[in-house]
Amino acid sequence: MLCFALFSWYPTIRAFLLAFQHTNFVGASHWVGWGNFRRLFGDPEFGAAWRNSFEFSGVALVLGFGVPFVLAVVLNELRHAKTLFRLLVYLPVMIPPVVVALLWKWFYDPGNGLFNEALRAVHLPTSSWTSSTSTAIVSLVLYLLGSEEVKGFGLTLLIAEQNADFALKVASRGVVISNGQISFQGGVDVLSQGGALRRAYLGG
Repeated sequence: MLCFALFSWYPTIRAFLLAFQHTNFVGASHWVGWGNFRRLFGDPEFGAAWRNSFEFSGVALVLGFGVPFVLAVVLNELRHAKTLFRLLVYLPVMIPPVVVALLWKWFYDPGNGLFNEALRAVHLPTSSWTSSTSTAIVSLVLYLLGSEEVKGFGLTLLIAEQNADFALKVASRGVVISNGQISFQGGVDVLSQGGALRRAYLGG
């Protein structure tokens, strides 16, 4: 409890108090009341920051949740080279983070990067990617989705779709979606024990 209070409650309360103070984290702080908030809401970039945050969240939801789900379904329906495609999807997990960062730096290189070379090959205009206002957010989301910190959920969707029996062994709760509607949600023991539900969605 003491550790929780020290590393969780204290920083939260301290951050709340700092919102009403002027400080440079070196000298003494002094109380300014609502002054910081007036400066924040009066900043001409405040609206743009909110728009960028919402746009980033929307793109991250589509690419981080929607795309892995569709990919899992497509891989499940493939008749040929299914194992190869599964390996290609899982391959980024086995690459060290430093190598991943260097690869993405090369991908986004505005000169001879992979993405711009691909665009030139099909005679399309190139982009400066991370430096362009029209592509910077998408570029950042794609990079983050390839990092170890945030790609876990999408990969989990893929693994669960391709290895349902294994997923049932490690999960505590399951949700079955059929034709866009939730047809079952509850403990995985109901799915694991067999019966009509298992035969309908897991093939036996």
